[in-house]
Amino acid sequence: MRTFLNRLSDALLTFSAVIQRAGAVYPNSDMRVCETAAAQMVLDRLQQFDRLLEENEALKAKLASLEAA
Repeated sequence: MRTFLNRLSDALLTFSAVIQRAGAVYPNSDMRVCETAAAQMVLDRLQQFDRLLEENEALKAKLASLEAA
């Protein structure tokens, strides 16, 4: 859980960098478009991380059942 919070903190701290990258992708757009694109990038990463957490929990449960057997 601590790792998750650290990564979430890192994601929030680097949000402005993501907005800048979105600005590079959409150079002629207004800031709202860049912010929306950046928010989508962060959301995609958080969803990916959530899936990894779920897989990790499933593997932990499987390991525990194998160790108990």
